[in-house]
Amino acid sequence: MGVAVRAFRAGPLPHHGDALLAQSFLNPFAEQVESGCLGTIGEIFEGDAPHNACGCFAQAWSVAEILRSWIQLETEIQKTRKPR
Repeated sequence: MGVAVRAFRAGPLPHHGDALLAQSFLNPFAEQVESGCLGTIGEIFEGDAPHNACGCFAQAWSVAEILRSWIQLETEIQKTRKPR
């Protein structure tokens, strides 16, 4: 999961420049963190909806990659916001 998120982050942001859009694709992971094994996300997810978690129920590097991606995208979003 972590490698897939890293590849996603490396693709849309540089090519489209829309960090807010890229970040919106990470929002569903917040639901995963609050269900199943609390505070973590699964190793892999099914490709078809509803994209259930499978494999290992708690993967530290998957959580780390989601957080790293979120922080990087949030930093990009903050750069584009005008100061008040």
